[in-house]
Amino acid sequence: MLKKVSSRLNITSQLVLFLLWVSILPLLILGHTSYSTSRNVIQERVSNYNLALMIEHKDHLEALLESVESLVANISGVEDIKKVLDNSNLASDTYTRLATRAKIGYILNGYLNLKGLISIDIFTNSGFHFHVGDTLNVSEIDQALYNRIYDEAISTDRLVLWTGVEDNININSTHKKVVTAAKIFNVIDADTLHEKPVALLLVNYSTDSFYDRFNKFDLGEGSYIMIIDTKNRLISHPNQKLIGRRISSAFLDDLNDDNGSLVTMVDGQEMLVTYSKSEMSGWVLVSLVPIASLTATANTILNNTLIVLMICFVFISVAAVVVSRAFVSPIKQITELFQQVQANELDGKSRFTIKRSDEIGELLHWSNSFLDSLEAKQKTDRELVQAKEVAEQASQKITVLNQQLESDNAELEKAMADLLTTQQELVQSEKMAALGQLIAGIAHEINTPLGAIQASIGNIADAMNSSIDKLPLLFQQLTIQQQTDFIALVDNGLVPSHEISFREERRQKRALKKLLDQYDVPQKNKVAVLLVQLGVSETATVEKFSSLLQDPNNTFILQMAYNLASQRLHRQNIELSVERASKVVFALKSYAHYDHSGQKIKTPVTKGLDVILTLYHNWLKQGVTVIKNYNPVPDIFCYPDELNQVWTNLIHNAIQAMENKGEIKLDVFSHNGCPNGSETESTTQYVIVSFTDNGPGIPDDIQKRIFDPFFTTKQAGEGSGLGLDIVRKIIEKHDGLIEFDSEPGKTTFKVWLPVNEQTE
Repeated sequence: MLKKVSSRLNITSQLVLFLLWVSILPLLILGHTSYSTSRNVIQERVSNYNLALMIEHKDHLEALLESVESLVANISGVEDIKKVLDNSNLASDTYTRLATRAKIGYILNGYLNLKGLISIDIFTNSGFHFHVGDTLNVSEIDQALYNRIYDEAISTDRLVLWTGVEDNININSTHKKVVTAAKIFNVIDADTLHEKPVALLLVNYSTDSFYDRFNKFDLGEGSYIMIIDTKNRLISHPNQKLIGRRISSAFLDDLNDDNGSLVTMVDGQEMLVTYSKSEMSGWVLVSLVPIASLTATANTILNNTLIVLMICFVFISVAAVVVSRAFVSPIKQITELFQQVQANELDGKSRFTIKRSDEIGELLHWSNSFLDSLEAKQKTDRELVQAKEVAEQASQKITVLNQQLESDNAELEKAMADLLTTQQELVQSEKMAALGQLIAGIAHEINTPLGAIQASIGNIADAMNSSIDKLPLLFQQLTIQQQTDFIALVDNGLVPSHEISFREERRQKRALKKLLDQYDVPQKNKVAVLLVQLGVSETATVEKFSSLLQDPNNTFILQMAYNLASQRLHRQNIELSVERASKVVFALKSYAHYDHSGQKIKTPVTKGLDVILTLYHNWLKQGVTVIKNYNPVPDIFCYPDELNQVWTNLIHNAIQAMENKGEIKLDVFSHNGCPNGSETESTTQYVIVSFTDNGPGIPDDIQKRIFDPFFTTKQAGEGSGLGLDIVRKIIEKHDGLIEFDSEPGKTTFKVWLPVNEQTE
């Protein structure tokens, strides 16, 4: 008793736990929820803003590239330049070369007014170089770079080849890194009438202009924008020393859509990455914002929450000290007093000094009164003990005689009870042994629906949490037609769809993006993802819901529709799983039940058969076919638990005989008259249960011994040899009969059970 009391929490501890529960826990939940919500909202808004900014920058970039391509196209169309490039007499006349160089230089100078343009170079196949730009010294040319660009330009199918960021082909130029556009000059060969390349036009654009244009926006501390060409090289970056450096392919693998955003680690720092790809050049514009700078404001909520928590801890500590001194200490003194009473160590003169008039003072007063009463009671008890000792000595002799008589009777009753118990335990042990063989299959049968239920509940909870607060607001924003379309969209999502591969999902998304372009749908990438989740992929279906898709809040509407459809689909999964698990649990409960009344119960025979078939379902489904032929039969008075043991043994033996592959046929029918082999005539009605399997059969030399105790043909550890002996005894207990007939390919066990009215 002392140990039990001391293991409980005292009042001070309970008070501290209570205050923690009602104050700190709600505050902690509120602070964490506020912090998480504000962080997510900030991150989502910054992501949307940066995505719109990247798309706008991409449009500016493509406009810049178009202006350069227009310049290249204009130069390519100048007939004076074409004539000079195809002039075979250029190399033989010094005056002509100088005049031609001056003329082409004058023409090219007219195109240098484009901001950011560094130089324009024309290299003829005959070895001449015409140049205008930032330097006059073009004597040193990077020949390896020229050869590579020439090979790429002549093999491309584009009008203008954008090679990306390159070393300046003019080695003496002050601009070491440039963005290069290239085009091959072709003329018609007079002999073959086919086009032939005669020169390479190179336009070099300044990387500084990209920096000035795309890095002037302040995205926050530690944030920046970079441009990456098709060869994974940096065209623009805040650190211009990195221009031309290659970016890790692992980072670019995550940028697999035309536009998007994600959170990833960059140089050991968690960053919000927003990107947009240029279809014209294949270049990628990327903005990177540190998550830490986004959540700096939200951290204020976390810090304030921690300060308030510390104040609460101080208040709780002070309250605990006050309560301990005012209430716990007197109660502890009373507890120690009663512990002394229980241990018989109480000093008879021990009394409490009362200096207060509240409830604690009243408790001390009544404790003193109890001590007075206890002292008087102890005196009376001592007198009673003395009288009791005299009476006990007189009764001891009678007690010895009664004990001897009771011992003899107990030994006789024990012998009878042991005999009955041994018989019952033998039946129960065989039943439990069979249950042990089934338990793994039963666990699998139950775990499968339970797993489905658990997953569905989690999905329902997520969907409900996402939609329950936002659904009223959504319907306020929708028109009557949009509300009707929204309900139809939810019903469309309720139709179970077959699972599709990741490749097929991406194909559907691309098809939907093209289809959504026709309806001018905003945020088409996110809309396409949600439509695939809702099972919408056909043109007619998209047209049906166009009013919702063209709404500015289309992604919010589609997400709500998906959440509602998901809840109802998962509810159907739970109902099916619960029904399956209930059947298995009911069968297991019925099998494991043991009736201690010892009375026969009126029961349908087929009920027990179905229970055993349910328990063996995991075995049977591996390759055994069960054919049930149940004819209408009357219920019988029987011991259902013991008959279940009969059905278990016969079905299990059939499965093992067929080595888990074959066919079992169950026939149930009634018969009036004597069983086969009976020597007496009778009009008793019987219910007959027949088990037939197509296994190898029972050898003739052991058919007479299969009902003998401890006889078995199974391997050591697979059977005790008591199964059929117990089956026969149970059937005989019911005044029935079991018989069998066996040959290769067909073995039949037939059980005869009489239909008798219950007798007293």
